[in-house]
Amino acid sequence: MRVTTSIGIVDLAPREDADAATLLVDADLAMYAAKERGRNRMAIHDAATNERARSEARLNWATRIRRALDEGAFVLERQPIIDLDTGEVVLYELLLRMVEGDELIPPGRFLGIAERYGLMPRIDR
Repeated sequence: MRVTTSIGIVDLAPREDADAATLLVDADLAMYAAKERGRNRMAIHDAATNERARSEARLNWATRIRRALDEGAFVLERQPIIDLDTGEVVLYELLLRMVEGDELIPPGRFLGIAERYGLMPRIDR
């Protein structure tokens, strides 16, 4: 099996006021730019040229989230909480994931957009 990696890089220095959701969107944009250049590459996000792309990416994520809601494509995964003294599972933490094809998308990639577009009540339900 051959594995390749596409990486999106965001320079944090000039972006001290940016929130985590914005930085993740920017990193995603850079990663997709790397994939478009032939995969197994890296790309650095350029804020000046990507403002429009960032807006389009947010709208795209909002569409993806709405589709996942309509199709019931959210799942909860159990993560065990282990008592360190006994080594036994004492509880489980439930973790939300969005399903797209074979991919389980962690909440850090979509919750910020869901909040921004008022989709959290539907996700909570």
